[in-house]
This record gives sequence, structure tokens and C-alpha cells, in this order.
Amino acid sequence: MTAKKEWVSIGLMVLAALAFLFLMRDYEGSAILFPRMMVILMLCLAAIKAVAEIVRMKKPVLNIDDYAGEPYPWLRIIFVLAAMVVYIWVLENLGFYTTALLFFFLVTLAIQNFKRTPKVIAVRFAYCFGFILFLYLLFSVLLKVQLPKGILV
Repeated sequence: MTAKKEWVSIGLMVLAALAFLFLMRDYEGSAILFPRMMVILMLCLAAIKAVAEIVRMKKPVLNIDDYAGEPYPWLRIIFVLAAMVVYIWVLENLGFYTTALLFFFLVTLAIQNFKRTPKVIAVRFAYCFGFILFLYLLFSVLLKVQLPKGILV
């Protein structure tokens, strides 16, 4: 996307989020908690996208020809598809949080092309663990939603 289109999309995200917040202003109670959280998350993501766009404007743009001749990553795609099947297959036995943590960690390692050092692997695991912690706080603590429990949780 061009820089102009990026800024238009950021503006539309902010306008949509503000419109939803305006429309939800009269609602109270726990039923409105999740929609408000999602709208606030949308505003945060728009802010992150704006910062990324400012940073990107200062760097040279990548040229698609830089990647010409590289083979299509079929093995990675097949691995991710197989991981999805295994995820669904073991979800009830291991539980949502354990299965999701393993799935997200393995997929983030497999899908991106980068050097896998112990530090990079530890950082990836920390990100995945933080995401699962966020999901736990959201679903189990705030929303009190029953998720599949397994032998480890």
C-alpha cells in the first residue's frame, strides 16, 4: 500500500472506533465490557500502525524484486496446516491454554524466515506466553467463559 492509503486506513480505523464508542456510551454492565475492550484495542492497533508508518517513511521501501527467485515456502505452509489439524485433535485432551501456547509458539517459529537462536526462541515463547496470559485474563477472569480444560490445566 502507498503511504496515502496507509494513512487513510488508519484514519478510518480511528473514526470507526470512535463511532462505536459514541454509540455504546449509554450501555452499562458486563455485557458491554468485551465490545468496549475490542474498540479500545482497535484504537491501540491504529496507534501502533501510525507509529509503524512513521518509521517506515524514514526507511527505504523493500522492492519485490529482492525476493525474486526464492522458492515458495511449501514446507512451512504444510507444517502450519498440519499444526492446525493436531491443534484441533488434542485440544480437548490438553486444554485450550496449553494447546494454544504450543500451537502459537510452533507456528510463529515455523512461519517466519529468520535465524533461530536461543534468544530469539525465548523471546518468541515469551510473546506467546504473554498472549495466552492475556487470553486467560480476558476469557477466564473478566468474561468467566468456560474453555476446554485438559490434563495440564
